[in-house]
Amino acid sequence: MALLTMLAVTGFGYGAVLVEDFPYTTQQSIINIIGALGVGSLISLLAFASLGIVYRWKLDRQREECRERVTRLLESRLGKPVITHLQEHHVGGENSGSVRVASEAGGSRGKIESATQR
Repeated sequence: MALLTMLAVTGFGYGAVLVEDFPYTTQQSIINIIGALGVGSLISLLAFASLGIVYRWKLDRQREECRERVTRLLESRLGKPVITHLQEHHVGGENSGSVRVASEAGGSRGKIESATQR
């Protein structure tokens, strides 16, 4: 539809720019055909775009309902999931003492254990 609309605009643009006395020298039937093609394709383009928007909205709503149903089904079969947060260990944070001890002990396990007992 967008292609047909652009074709009609191009037809009128060609006539208006390159043809001298465009509306008077061109046959009226050709102008009517180009105009009908342009208006019809523009109306169809708007109709299809609005239908696409409405269908996308309905599809998104149905997808969300499906996700909720699947979630409820899995919760009923498996129980409610427990969300656990992983603790992040950064150098210089809570774990900085053991990092410092490990670096001072040279990295061997026996030296680390004896150094942590200090």
